[in-house]
Amino acid sequence: MCTVKLVIAFLAFIGVTGCGAFRSYTMPEEENLLSGAGSIVVKSSGSNEQGRAENYELVHIDQLLQTYGLDDIAAVSGNTNQDSFKYRRNDLQDRLIAASNQRCATYLRVLTASKSQTQMGWSGLATLLSGAAAVTTPAAAAKVLAAGSTVSNGLLSQFNEAYFSNLTVQVISTGITKQREAALVNIQSQRNASLVDYPVNRAVADALNYHAMCNLVTGLETAAAATKNATAADLARTSAVVPSN
Repeated sequence: MCTVKLVIAFLAFIGVTGCGAFRSYTMPEEENLLSGAGSIVVKSSGSNEQGRAENYELVHIDQLLQTYGLDDIAAVSGNTNQDSFKYRRNDLQDRLIAASNQRCATYLRVLTASKSQTQMGWSGLATLLSGAAAVTTPAAAAKVLAAGSTVSNGLLSQFNEAYFSNLTVQVISTGITKQREAALVNIQSQRNASLVDYPVNRAVADALNYHAMCNLVTGLETAAAATKNATAADLARTSAVVPSN
């Protein structure tokens, strides 16, 4: 009876602490993630801590405009066709895109590591409980352990459904990358335009929109759209009428 109570108490503790506790013990430091190399660019803050979000380069838009000499409306509006001002606008936009690429790469690494570590935690726990159930007596305690194994697998399934819609990280990452590539092509097509046709604020807005596409929702939406389109194409092929000879 005591064994059964201890097993139930252990499972209750696991249920309360959740997968966050597993990740806190199994997750390596961001700089040492197995999912990829760490960032080479950090903000010069004097801190020796690497991999922390506050140490990455953050861009102050007003200061950046001032640095590039694009904060003076009168000066800019009077030189909208000059190549030097177009270069400043494009270089400013490139600065934002570079910062976005840095942060997005880190996000994708953490996303990959997060799912892998969570899956390792819950599936590993399920394996341990299942193995323990096979050698534990009395039978009541073994049944509790077996039930705990089933619960662990169920929680992992719920985690994958809630955050990833049961899609792999590779599919989500590909969706994010494809959307950002399309946005970058659109940006590139406008960079030869004058500041009248492609103002500085629009260039900044496009860069910020490019960065905003680095999120889980974008990846899921792109994956869903690709699946829908593929299904429609398959249906069209299978329903095509084959002419008779």
